[in-house]
Amino acid sequence: MKVGDYLRVPYLVTAQSVPREDGTWVRHVEHPELPGCVAEADSILDALRLLEAKRIETVLDMLASGRIPPAKRPLLGVTQARRRVARAGLANRIEPLWEKDAESLSTRAG
Repeated sequence: MKVGDYLRVPYLVTAQSVPREDGTWVRHVEHPELPGCVAEADSILDALRLLEAKRIETVLDMLASGRIPPAKRPLLGVTQARRRVARAGLANRIEPLWEKDAESLSTRAG
C-alpha cells in the first residue's frame, strides 16, 4: 500500500467531556485503534482538529518503525482524505509522501 492509502483509512473516534481537577471541563477524543492517538481541547472542534493531526503523525510513525497501521474499513476517497490532511495543517509535509510505498518510510533495517 502507498502512504496515502494508510492516510485514507477512517478510524473510529470516541469523544467525551471530562472534568479537570480545577472543575472545568475538557473534550477528550481518541482513535482507540491507534496507540496513543488522543487529544484534548476546550471545544470539540479544536479537539477533533488536534486528533486529526495526531492520527496522521501516528500513522507515519507506525510506518517509519515498520509497524502496519490497522486498515479494517473501506478507504476514504482521495480528495476527502487530502482535505483532511490539509485541515490538519500537514499538506506540505504529506504531499511528497502520498504516493510512496509505505515500506519506504521504515527506518528498521530489513
